[in-house]
Amino acid sequence: MNSAKEHLQAALQHMPSHVNALVSLAALVFQSEGDAEGAAALFGRALEEEPDNVYALSNFAVLLDRKLREPDKAEEMYLRALKVCPDHPGLLQNFNAFKERREKEAGG
Repeated sequence: MNSAKEHLQAALQHMPSHVNALVSLAALVFQSEGDAEGAAALFGRALEEEPDNVYALSNFAVLLDRKLREPDKAEEMYLRALKVCPDHPGLLQNFNAFKERREKEAGG
């Protein structure tokens, strides 16, 4: 895993706004190190560069929902992602699960 992280970091040194590298590094940082805050910062950087990147939006939404416990921000990211790619099966599945959890938490 460190090798992949090092390669992504090196790529970002040469091209700091490379969205795919930012999104990949965010996922790696969270999955291998459990660093949700670090991953959130990387997703944020990716979205600054490309606000409609469906992979950054959807992965950030999942992180906000399941790990950072920020449902309002998660919903915002889900809705932005759905505007870009309304028929994406994984995105729809995650968003529907998110909505069901929110309804249960709200008592309805």
